[in-house]
Amino acid sequence: MPNIVDYVKTEMRPFPPSSDEESEGTRRLSDIDSLVLSQLAYVHMPESIPRLPAQGALRDADYVPFRELLCAEHFDEMFPTKGAYSSLCALILAMAASPRFRDIRLGNYVSVEDDKPGHEKQFAAVCAILPDGSEFVGYRGSEDSLAAWKENFNMAFACPVPAQTSAAEYLRRVAAATDRDFVVGGHSKGGNLAVYASMKAPDDVDRRILGIYSHDGPGFEQKVLDSLDFERIRSRVHKTVPEASMIGMIFESQEDFTVVESSGHGITEHFAMTWSVRDGDFVRVPSLPQGTRYFNHTLNSWVASFTPKQRERVLTSLFDVLEATGYSTFSDMAVHWREALPAIREAMRTVDPADRKLIVTTFKVLFSTALRTARADRLEQPQRDDGHRRRVALDRDDARGREAEKRRIDADMRALKDEYKHVRHDARAEARRAKEQYKQAKRDIKNGLY
Repeated sequence: MPNIVDYVKTEMRPFPPSSDEESEGTRRLSDIDSLVLSQLAYVHMPESIPRLPAQGALRDADYVPFRELLCAEHFDEMFPTKGAYSSLCALILAMAASPRFRDIRLGNYVSVEDDKPGHEKQFAAVCAILPDGSEFVGYRGSEDSLAAWKENFNMAFACPVPAQTSAAEYLRRVAAATDRDFVVGGHSKGGNLAVYASMKAPDDVDRRILGIYSHDGPGFEQKVLDSLDFERIRSRVHKTVPEASMIGMIFESQEDFTVVESSGHGITEHFAMTWSVRDGDFVRVPSLPQGTRYFNHTLNSWVASFTPKQRERVLTSLFDVLEATGYSTFSDMAVHWREALPAIREAMRTVDPADRKLIVTTFKVLFSTALRTARADRLEQPQRDDGHRRRVALDRDDARGREAEKRRIDADMRALKDEYKHVRHDARAEARRAKEQYKQAKRDIKNGLY
């Protein structure tokens, strides 16, 4: 199924001269365009892209042409995962050749990461002046580091987190340097930052925000959604999620959203390159499948069952345990999970018993929901149009490949479940030993040994 790279390669219509009109042979900014532009924030920009200054922001004249990204000697740094072979690199090359995107100008790039305990922050953003005269403010989503994901989970008990504060300040500074209209967006955590920054925009900036795009970005607690700040921007928020959305449905309760078909499976559907495109638009489906609804209900119910202090304590302890594996990214942990899980089990022995119980509960919820999601193909799926059924019927080989991948995931999940049982058994055994030591101490005191 075509994705956003294919869209960029085939959409020949340029942006109109103005953001408030659409002349013949042009096309105004769409949902897909906002996802494409949001990917720019994931690029670790070369030095040729102007940085956000220490004070204020760059003026329009300081921005540089999009072609400044075409620095093959820097591709390994720009695209850390696979360099020139990454799908993000393919997207950038397609944009540079596209009559729709090649005249974009870039500037005010900023990237900061802080992994100090209690101050975890991963924040990056970049601005793109579009040919229609508006400016797109894009926020980076979560990358693979533990620090980045710890901040994601911090959203469960704190608002604002440091990245949200930085996002709001960034938008204010950029807007003060120009009189352009803005579109604000991001993918994953970047979508949450886009919504938060827009909520906190002063009135003179708010009047210039044309649209706000959150692509599978986490939601907000109910008190935020009930606030006047959110109500002010509600009608301009456009949210899209894939069928198996996990990240984007955290705290999701009131925001309207569009469901997009994905070629991925489970958590891999979160990645924008798996989202399906046809005829210049997302391939939309009517609703989330049953497996996704189950996962969302379980996860959000678990989060809601703890007080904010309990969430903070368990997440701090959880990430301390994960860091004890010696791996700084989840991808490394997943590749070396046979080594990581024993390290996790050993680290659990040093955790306070009360916190250990919460962590074990957390692993139980995450493992069980992962198992259920991996088997989502056995559950009811939303109805599709006849064209979709014909395409699926013609793609039997790909379907068999997906089945093989699901069997592999099931096998890995069974192994993970066995490791969880070992962790639970060890925790119970240690609790029994502690109880017996307590009883023995009481007997010793009674017998006058102390």
